[in-house]
Amino acid sequence: MKLKLLIGALAAELWATTALAIPAVGVASFEDGSSTSPVEVWYSPGSVTNVAGGHEGARAVDATGNVRIKYTPGNQHTRAVFWMKASTQTHITGNIQYYDASWQSLGEATLDLTADGMWREQVIRLSKPASTVYVFTNMWLPTGVTATIDDVTLAAAEPTGAVNGFETASTGTWTTWYAPASVQNTNAVSHAGLRSVAVSGNVKFGVAPIVTQTQFWHRRASGSANMSWLIQYYNANWVLLAESNVGSITSDTTWRQATIPVNAPTDARYVMVGVWVNGTSGDAVVNIDDFATTPSVQPARRPFANSSPWNILADDTPYSFDEHPELDDDHWWVNLAEWSIPVVNSAPGDPMVAVTVSASHGRPATVVNVRIPAGVSGAPPASGDGTLQVNETNGISHSFWKFVRTSTTTATAQAYGSTPLDADGFTDPATGLNAGIRAAWCSPMAGLLTGPEIAAGEIEHALAIALPGSMLTSGWVAPALNEDSDTSAYFGSIPMGSRLVVPPTATMPPGLSALGQKIWRAARRYGLLVVDQAGSPTLYADPRSMTAAQIAPLRETWCPANCDGTNDLDDIASQLVVARY
Repeated sequence: MKLKLLIGALAAELWATTALAIPAVGVASFEDGSSTSPVEVWYSPGSVTNVAGGHEGARAVDATGNVRIKYTPGNQHTRAVFWMKASTQTHITGNIQYYDASWQSLGEATLDLTADGMWREQVIRLSKPASTVYVFTNMWLPTGVTATIDDVTLAAAEPTGAVNGFETASTGTWTTWYAPASVQNTNAVSHAGLRSVAVSGNVKFGVAPIVTQTQFWHRRASGSANMSWLIQYYNANWVLLAESNVGSITSDTTWRQATIPVNAPTDARYVMVGVWVNGTSGDAVVNIDDFATTPSVQPARRPFANSSPWNILADDTPYSFDEHPELDDDHWWVNLAEWSIPVVNSAPGDPMVAVTVSASHGRPATVVNVRIPAGVSGAPPASGDGTLQVNETNGISHSFWKFVRTSTTTATAQAYGSTPLDADGFTDPATGLNAGIRAAWCSPMAGLLTGPEIAAGEIEHALAIALPGSMLTSGWVAPALNEDSDTSAYFGSIPMGSRLVVPPTATMPPGLSALGQKIWRAARRYGLLVVDQAGSPTLYADPRSMTAAQIAPLRETWCPANCDGTNDLDDIASQLVVARY
């Protein structure tokens, strides 16, 4: 009972930062107050300076002009990693250069990054030619932009099946809870890779409410330590809905796997696990590694992590905004029967389909085996995108573009992406590859209007939007990972990845339908993320769970839905601005 009272009293602190984070072991964190290596000037003009205000520690490096980061990777390193923020929202171009021990060039590749006022982890996949000894990530920072860089390291591939093996020197959702507590990524010991997270005292982690269980490996360097935990479930207003019984495990010098079941109530928004680490002598330190979750397929709940760009509130981070009157120059639309995103939740008895996929979105050509109900194919028309979204019972969401069913057990697709339903919706954490087949490389499962969600209540996430090329400009911004491969039709000023929002001071336009009111509130709280190109501003609805009658007020400009010549989305568009972080 004492543990329950304690965790209940501190529940509101579970997501809060309680102390300055400790930089990971074995990364360049610039804490000596003067060093800048391995960040250096590439060629003039350029500058690098050790400054106050780090990502996890107290120091970082400010960079301007033409700069680069030098790496000396081992055979096991597959990614270059650093954290970065910028003085203004920007798109950064550059290249990756590979050299051998004699400084002979082995090749290079293009580099595209995004940065804004928030610290963002930059994970660059390396394609090292044989004999690579040195790697440079070179950046041309736009004039007037200062990039702040911290926690530079190299990373190995994540272990198979692990959502987070902590290989990029992060601590994931594991953080300090209340004193005494410590959470630090370290390269001293690992279960299946090169790194793990050392925890002690009172720590915490969170998972999405669609998760049914979480697993992790744990080990103590010497002696034994008892870890106790309690799970609490909260709704969107931080009202406690339920809590679990206290569970515990013993950690000793052998790597052991812990399994914690999660059973979130229907209206849960936050699932938080408080962990107490004790020991047989002194302060107990336990290493945590290969943290994995099992998400369920629950269409009535929003997919992806609470920290996903789709699920964070627009004003969680202060922003300025730019007005774009062109957003109100065209009628808005919702794709449903054609050019939309049909969502299929597969069952164990459905046929296993071998989908032959072409190389696209940074992925090689491959064959994907996934259970898909008989008779299901891509969205019409036959000459269109042919998109199909398949959520398997293991919680993996598969995205196909130009999907054609060739038989009960075979199909083809011209592009593919995949991701766990509790990840961020942009990157598959297991591979670092694209989560989906949108132009922004995100999952089409994100930002979609679905029947079960509408019936359940409010829209508690950002909505996906496609804009015409006349409104778009080249050079995507976070959280987008790319843009259309052909940008010749872009001649506007809004980058892919932009968040359109209704300012918090705006009042709801009169006459909106019940669904229109929900979309207006979602646009004010979460915004609309620009992730694709279309002939006119377009949202997307799942044709397998919504009807034309439901969305008529959103898109029709004629009676009986909207006799004034504008639809609900037109009225909302008149208030939209572009947020800049």
